[in-house]
Amino acid sequence: MSNWYYIPVSLYNGVGTPMLIKSSSSTFSSTPTSTTNTYITGQNATVTVDGVSYFEYRLTAAQVANDFYFAIADLDSDSDGVSDALDIDDDNDGVVDTTEMSCTPTTLTKTGIQITSDLTYSFANGASSLQGLIDGNEAAQVTTPTGTFANATWLKFQLPSAKVLTKIEIGHAASQLLFTSGSTYKLQGSNDNTTWFDIVASQTYTNSTPVLATNNSAKLDMANNVTPYIFYRVMGISGSSAGGSAQEVYFTELKCNDLDSDSDTVVNRMDLDSDGDLCFDAKETGVTASKFNATTGVITGSIGVNGLADDLETTADTGFINYIATYSKAINALIISCDCNVAPATGTPTEYAKVGVSVLDVHTTSNWPTDIPNAHLVLESKTKGLVITRMADPETNIANPVEGMIVWDTDNNCLKLYNGTAWICTVKSCNQ
Repeated sequence: MSNWYYIPVSLYNGVGTPMLIKSSSSTFSSTPTSTTNTYITGQNATVTVDGVSYFEYRLTAAQVANDFYFAIADLDSDSDGVSDALDIDDDNDGVVDTTEMSCTPTTLTKTGIQITSDLTYSFANGASSLQGLIDGNEAAQVTTPTGTFANATWLKFQLPSAKVLTKIEIGHAASQLLFTSGSTYKLQGSNDNTTWFDIVASQTYTNSTPVLATNNSAKLDMANNVTPYIFYRVMGISGSSAGGSAQEVYFTELKCNDLDSDSDTVVNRMDLDSDGDLCFDAKETGVTASKFNATTGVITGSIGVNGLADDLETTADTGFINYIATYSKAINALIISCDCNVAPATGTPTEYAKVGVSVLDVHTTSNWPTDIPNAHLVLESKTKGLVITRMADPETNIANPVEGMIVWDTDNNCLKLYNGTAWICTVKSCNQ
């Protein structure tokens, strides 16, 4: 029986996001244990894992003598040069990842957050720095900021890893404010603490009913933010100190889970056709046709630092799209937004119509309808349309349906056909 050696490996990429882990050695005989998150077998094997993971590798005594190493690389699924940690469009289809996922606003843990400011603050009740705003102790207070408020950073938050924040709530001491009501500021994000992007160009400081705080609070709202940033700052436009105190700051992040609408094992944010209807997500979501490859469904424009094509944004690298998104069409296989162009048949017709219904006094051809090719029934009118039977719920209202029967279903707003077994809504497709 072989003696086994267990090698624990703790890995963290500094961002806390998916990584590629690569092993290089002789082939391992690796068996996961109850405490193992994942494991690698084989030479030059790779596996995608969470940003913080623990591994245990089991090797025989002979294998221990072999050289091996583990390499960490940020995952870049679409190979656009932007890691998935910061990429808001992981498959480059022009549809933002948060749109293709199920996202819920969630309270962010404050562990590891650092706070700085261009202003000077005073501290009370045990607080000794701005970190008192995230210590979980509402008794400790940060108070009376002083300095130049215009074009200055009132508060800057550095997160341990990039997150999509949608709200920063400043909880005040009872009946107090940190900044005067009516002060204005902008909310900005950055991933390098140098280049900043406007999330909200202008917002007014107000004190209202708390969400997470105990007393009234200021809600710095970023509900439309879709971009993960490491740094967030409150940049002053105009304002002044209210002479009051803040007790604690709370953060709301957008927490998202993957979806797989067509159950093809490819999650929507990585699937160029999320509903499997052979019509690309880019098309069905409303991306202008000239901006994506009609063959691949991938965006053709220059990709920005956030992984989204610049010409799809109102301002480059902000994540705010300049088109009206209709993503519901991209996850409903019954809705096909792609045009169908089938080449017409050529040659001499071999079949002609035998039956026609016309409301015209003079027909359009001399031997109408028998000189109309390739038709079972010919309808002729210049001002009138065909009206078929309209009803709700044909499944129950038609007791004895016949294969080929059609009605307009007023509940589902579709033309339904009975196929001999069930009533189905007809959808646009190509006759092949």
